[in-house]
Amino acid sequence: MFYQDPNLIIEFMFLQSWKSLEGTHLKDKYLLETLLGIGGFGAVFLSKTVGHDGAIAKVAVKLMVWDSKREKEQTQELELATTLKHDRLINFVDLDH
Repeated sequence: MFYQDPNLIIEFMFLQSWKSLEGTHLKDKYLLETLLGIGGFGAVFLSKTVGHDGAIAKVAVKLMVWDSKREKEQTQELELATTLKHDRLINFVDLDH
């Protein structure tokens, strides 16, 4: 693949770095299966988690690149995510760093 636009090169490299995390286990709790999308703060993966009872659940895991310059915005996004409830939205269940 050949890109002439430097912004496209950076975007492609950013995407590839997130995609490289597919198949990664996080803290023996989550298996990142498929990259669903990337945004300004990080990426979301379709993942699996195993509960204490051995049940396997499909979950969405958002990984964020913490930026001290945008800390207020990132904190607001996390706080908002904990309050949103709707049939078409996933529930916020865990925060770890």
